[in-house]
Amino acid sequence: MPDQPTFADLDYAYKKRKTRREAFLERMDGLIPWGQLEERIRPYHPTAGRGGRPDPLSTMLRVHCVQLFYNLSDPGMEDLLYWLATRPNPAHMGHSSTFPPSRSAVHRAPVHAGGWS
Repeated sequence: MPDQPTFADLDYAYKKRKTRREAFLERMDGLIPWGQLEERIRPYHPTAGRGGRPDPLSTMLRVHCVQLFYNLSDPGMEDLLYWLATRPNPAHMGHSSTFPPSRSAVHRAPVHAGGWS
């Protein structure tokens, strides 16, 4: 039943006003070419079968961009992710989605001009 909406999802679906976070995420989606970025990074993104299940690439990219935009440290981004887990639609994930284990969302290989290190 992972596709079944929660009570919080249903309550959130009927709200009238757009939050600042929603406006920010919509603007970020309009400015950043997510498809092109994912195509370039996908060959280097971990695949299932080598350890634990990898986090979705699109979610990881959005988390990384929010961390850069707000100049958050790794522990700061981790705290933000756990705080957002109590609110609707964090980083385009539903309430039924699971968040990465502690610090795994922000402890990835950094992207450099020459590629992944």
